[in-house]
Amino acid sequence: MDTSKLSSTVFYTRFGLGVSDTQWLDFRLALFQAVTLPSISRFCAHGAQWVVFTDTRLPPAQDNSLRHAVHRAPGSVNIRIEPLDMMVQMRPRMESLVADRDLVTLVKIDDDDALSDDFFDLMPREPGLVTLPHGFEVIWADQVHRPKTHPFLSMNTAATLPPHLVRDFVRVSHSAVGKWARAQGLPVSVLDEAPPTYVYGRHPLADTGYADHRRAVMEDPQKADFTRRQIRRFGIDRRALSEWSQLARRTPGLKQAKTWELSHALNRASLEHLDQVEALHQQIWESTSELLQGD
Repeated sequence: MDTSKLSSTVFYTRFGLGVSDTQWLDFRLALFQAVTLPSISRFCAHGAQWVVFTDTRLPPAQDNSLRHAVHRAPGSVNIRIEPLDMMVQMRPRMESLVADRDLVTLVKIDDDDALSDDFFDLMPREPGLVTLPHGFEVIWADQVHRPKTHPFLSMNTAATLPPHLVRDFVRVSHSAVGKWARAQGLPVSVLDEAPPTYVYGRHPLADTGYADHRRAVMEDPQKADFTRRQIRRFGIDRRALSEWSQLARRTPGLKQAKTWELSHALNRASLEHLDQVEALHQQIWESTSELLQGD
């Protein structure tokens, strides 16, 4: 692991923002503790910062569990939990958190993904956007993966920026970030020669058609089991993942609606009606209280 670049690196993650279904939160928190927290906290132990955005209404039991898990993680002094009312508030909050830096390297990591310990070894120090396209698509419950090649995902892309560009960067979707960077005059690099450096997780409470994705991985001739060496390289807690797998077997899947679709229109409305954030937050909270089948 090249630790020389980590002092200027800031990860950011959304956990449970706009979700009130406690069964969903427990499921995702257990997976976060098995995968993302141990993977990313390794970098925090060497100077990287990590901001975990949560909801101001996160139920006390889940909020306490999250804070306790973070407190026990390596580099916990560099992990910050930031409650928000609405997603729109994430942009100015991120900008204010890095305002005193000359340059900052930002990486968005979802709460069910992981990075290899050598992720930053090929990262340049100069301003620009770098994406490492090769990784693994993994079915967490089966601990089976297949190769995945996709530039400009969230977790496999790092942007080194001056602080005044941070607010705009956080706004841009991962699919448009390359175009955005070029419009800012920033160099964009796709490191095709890099080895697999990320894990893109699939599970029953993800927002993307789990059954079809699981079938595709399980039928792929290139599928393989996670080895102990890979588990270590990506920093995954093997015991916690096994315990989560037991939980996954008895957890019902999502209903038809995707969690992000339930709150998307309300989050867009908050951009135009900042004086109505509290009322819009309440509507989001009510719309995501029963996400799982059988609720």
